[in-house]
Amino acid sequence: YPWRGLMLDVARHFFDVGQVKNLLSIMSMHKLNVLHLHLSDDQGWRVQVRGKPELTIVGARRGPSLNNPAGDENGERIY
Repeated sequence: YPWRGLMLDVARHFFDVGQVKNLLSIMSMHKLNVLHLHLSDDQGWRVQVRGKPELTIVGARRGPSLNNPAGDENGERIY
């Protein structure tokens, strides 16, 4: 198969560098050739990019959602 891969959900779960390197070794052993990193989830952006501070400033906030229709006291959720 030309595409044999694995998705790593770093948006919801934290993995340290050692764990990711170990996963890459296991992927290599099983001849997997694609690593899909799930970096953001829902409407939020939680990865700091120094050249683009607006991503973190705006992406850390969102309006009401189905999970929490009320949001916080200003109608926003802050992470």
